[in-house]
Amino acid sequence: MPLCFPLDPALPPSPKSSYRPHYQYLHPEGLDNIDPPSHFEIALRLVYYANLEPLLAAHIYVPSAKGHVPFHPVSIQMSHLCRREPGLSRKGVAGAPR
Repeated sequence: MPLCFPLDPALPPSPKSSYRPHYQYLHPEGLDNIDPPSHFEIALRLVYYANLEPLLAAHIYVPSAKGHVPFHPVSIQMSHLCRREPGLSRKGVAGAPR
């Protein structure tokens, strides 16, 4: 545990050197405090999504000289998925009380 996406060695490194905030894996112990947990909340705690970073970054970001630190590509993807889950806020997904 957790389940991991396979990392594709053929993907180029991210065009960005750093992100804000960083994706953090949510441990399964947090499910004890959620009654009942949604399928999305269960997936967040059973799957380690960090290996998706190079794939998502390759499709989202391009090199830029603007100097802005972008949001983490996995965090952006989780935010988009969260919006599709009925009745679930970003704070709820992050483990904060609803």
